[in-house]
Amino acid sequence: MEAGLSAADKMLKNYGKADAIKNVVIMADGLPNCGKTSNSGSMPSTSYSSYYSDMYANAVIDTAQEMMKKYNLYSLGFFHKLYGSEKDFAATLMESLTNQQDGYYQVDRAEDLQFAFGDISEEISVGSKIVINIACPVDVSVTYNGETLSSAQSTYCDTASFGMLQLLGKDKDIKVLSLDSDKEYDVKLTGTGNGKMDYSVSYFDENEQMSDYRSFEAVPITTTTVITSNTDNTEKDVSLNVDNDGDGETDTIWTAGEKGEGEITFEKEPPETEPPTEPETQPETQPVVETDQKNDGDFDYIIVAVAVVAAVMVLGGALAGVIVATGKKKDDSEEEFPEEHQELPPQEEPEVSPKTEEKPIDKGVIEVIAGSMRGFAVPINDGETLCLGKDPKRCQIVMAKDYEKVSRVHCTVTYNASTKSYYVVDCSSNGTYLAGKTRLEKGKRTLVTPKTVITLADKNCTIQLG
Repeated sequence: MEAGLSAADKMLKNYGKADAIKNVVIMADGLPNCGKTSNSGSMPSTSYSSYYSDMYANAVIDTAQEMMKKYNLYSLGFFHKLYGSEKDFAATLMESLTNQQDGYYQVDRAEDLQFAFGDISEEISVGSKIVINIACPVDVSVTYNGETLSSAQSTYCDTASFGMLQLLGKDKDIKVLSLDSDKEYDVKLTGTGNGKMDYSVSYFDENEQMSDYRSFEAVPITTTTVITSNTDNTEKDVSLNVDNDGDGETDTIWTAGEKGEGEITFEKEPPETEPPTEPETQPETQPVVETDQKNDGDFDYIIVAVAVVAAVMVLGGALAGVIVATGKKKDDSEEEFPEEHQELPPQEEPEVSPKTEEKPIDKGVIEVIAGSMRGFAVPINDGETLCLGKDPKRCQIVMAKDYEKVSRVHCTVTYNASTKSYYVVDCSSNGTYLAGKTRLEKGKRTLVTPKTVITLADKNCTIQLG
């Protein structure tokens, strides 16, 4: 085993790319019992420990610890034929050969191997990437090779083979896309409200250092705005092609060069308009003045009523309706009062309806109903998306280590209060299942109802959406 590690170290040192992130996966189906020995005592003691077993194991650990300074180490143990203290010793050794969180996998069945390698590949593939940040009321979609990430509710998908989408902020109006860097993407933005958009594309290398960026600020957005863009920074510029009215024609182009701020480089000329024509003049006519006393009285009454309504509207809109409803046509038999003595009839104070208490915001709940975390429940707000898995850096609900088959990022759950339903997206290598039977299609948004039971990998980790 120690010789195998030394050979891997030599291969990466002599033949590996100097600027690459290097990874080693160690696999064993038994214990070291020959080769190099060491008396360093670095092997933790177990009931199986003996002088000879510790000597070989210590040599393996010493070599691995030197390699951990340069590489990422993962380990897999195929110990299904070992039992008792011997199996415990083997597992303890393999756990000492990784410098990654949850970097040791015990493979007891062939099906476990796909999960283990899938989980490791997900971790290894995190490196160079493109990150797009969008702050504005817009929906975004990114398409590559037939797959689409989308923030629109009708086509929502936050995980694809080439990247992932996160919705942040109080109103979920901040979109963050993390995409593989070796591909070219078509980005489409559709306005969902009125405002100004901040948009940035950042490029990170294998060491997660920003190598380039393009930034656009205060781009006007309306509900009819459609914007298309690109992510390929091998060309000189990255552009936003803005269609203001959604008619399919570009009205404005914003362009940003390497490590630059975006600016308008093209504006469509407005259509020519004909000069306004002079309106035809009509011959002047004298206004017709009605002299009938009854009409005069009616006219005076209407003017007074409008004045009263206007005054009452200042005091309270409820009384305005009362004035209009009780106003009636005055006939000649009614006694007339001089204008200075006209008074508004007394009005009753309008009843003020008691203030109703605001209903509390409806929430859903995600509850673990099997395994070591049974009884653990987390509320989820309307429109909120929570990620479940074992990676505390990327998941809001972090599953315990003894859920061995749960991926680092296993699935996401989104709650919709208006329909009291949930959307579940599988992101795992080992599968997410409805009631432990129907496997969800990876990366696809699946609508489920309350009280649905979801299985993460196997029945040992089961949740219920309340």
